[in-house]
Amino acid sequence: MKTIYVLLLICIVTSFRTYSQESKLLSKTEDLGFCIDSTELKIGAIYPPMPKSDVLEIIGQADSIRIDHGLIDFSATHFYDGLIIYYWDDQVVGMIASSDKYITPSGIHTGLSGDKVFEILGVEQNESLLQKHKIEFTACNNYDFKILLIFDNTLILREIHIGFDLF
Repeated sequence: MKTIYVLLLICIVTSFRTYSQESKLLSKTEDLGFCIDSTELKIGAIYPPMPKSDVLEIIGQADSIRIDHGLIDFSATHFYDGLIIYYWDDQVVGMIASSDKYITPSGIHTGLSGDKVFEILGVEQNESLLQKHKIEFTACNNYDFKILLIFDNTLILREIHIGFDLF
């Protein structure tokens, strides 16, 4: 009888651990997909729509800057070693990380295997997503933001894109 209680306790703890990992980052959506917790939409301490002045205090001046002029306003793209930050109206609207020194709050960074990324996300590996070499989630509480994880042919994470859905 004691063995049954121990096995039952192990099952409960294991299922709670799995549920807590899944609920930490991902939530089921109405269409049975997943959305990601908006706290994950950061690279280091940088997130959209952070003001450019705050970004400059955190990581300093960019190695190079490109300014694009539009009909109404202009946008700026700041290039760092392994990181590109897109600004609109002096706020971050998007980022692309291609270096493992830029990490999301849960520990996702370039160089990880697809298996490890799925483990961090707390879901089973999805072969159909990986065959497309990308995984995309929208933020659960703000569908204007998304994260896109891009893998190479060996299923190693090569880029992390975070930003507005139009980005």
